[in-house]
Amino acid sequence: LVEVRRRLEGQDRVRFEMHAMGTSLEGSAEDIFALAADLHEIPFAGGIPRVYTILKVDQRSDREQGLADKVDSVERRLG
Repeated sequence: LVEVRRRLEGQDRVRFEMHAMGTSLEGSAEDIFALAADLHEIPFAGGIPRVYTILKVDQRSDREQGLADKVDSVERRLG
């Protein structure tokens, strides 16, 4: 997990937020998929023989919407 964080911090194409249950990535689909593939390889490089990666994709084509927009929407509704 430490090396994953280092790799995330060492790149500038995908915005990220690490949290207790995973990491949220924000950027172009192409950049996210490339980064996910790179991050998936990290445990193998450390000698771990099996890696299980889950990737969920939420993409809009009708408008721009980022992670912060979703949180802001909930907070506005809370008042």
